[in-house]
This record gives sequence, C-alpha cells and structure tokens, in this order.
Amino acid sequence: MLVSYRCAELHLQRQPIEDGVPPKWPGGLGIAGLCGLLHDGSEALGLADIVAPVKPAFKDYALAEDRLMRAIAVAFGLPWPMPDYVKQADLELVATEARDVLNGGALWAAARPPLAETITPWAPA
Repeated sequence: MLVSYRCAELHLQRQPIEDGVPPKWPGGLGIAGLCGLLHDGSEALGLADIVAPVKPAFKDYALAEDRLMRAIAVAFGLPWPMPDYVKQADLELVATEARDVLNGGALWAAARPPLAETITPWAPA
C-alpha cells in the first residue's frame, strides 16, 4: 500500500490547486498531496474499508465516515469536502492498481483511465 500512497502523493502534487487553497501545508507537503494521503483517513481511525458499491447499504456508515473525515480535514487544515481532484486521482489509481496489481482487475469498472506510470509491487520480505 505504501507504493500506492506514494503514487497518490506524487500524482496529486501535479494537479492544479483550486483558488483559496494554500499550495503548501506547514509540514512542507502540498495540500493536494496531504489530501491524497488522508482521503481514506477514516479507515485508519477505526472505520472498516467498505467498497464503494456496498456503502449505500450502510446508512450509518456514511454518516460516521463523513463526520470523521470532516474532523480529519479540520485537524489538518484541509478543505472540506475535499477537492474533486482527490477523488479523480483516487479513481485513476484504482484503475492503475487493477491493471498492474490485479492483472487487469476484471471486477473493477474503470471510471478513469489508469496512469501512464506502472506500479511495481514490492516482493514479500
């Protein structure tokens, strides 16, 4: 997963920054990169990683996820809701992971084309 998050960070740093969003977070990482790294922060803080097609079946999950993601955005000084380019980059990375890690990922419908770069998974330790 570290490879994917590094790809997300680099990809998002190439995206145009919307008006009113500062280009750098105080730690030096661009706002776009930080949004990319934290876009699924609710999963790291206790919520399960539920695939998007299943989420609507869990009404309370969506509410909990929204509240937790809003709190993460406030804590890190990020825009809320997160900019659309974060979701677009996530969809591009899903397509890239499906192509490179899942050998085409027939189960994933690509909403965006994959990146030109290739993900090379690390060998097990």
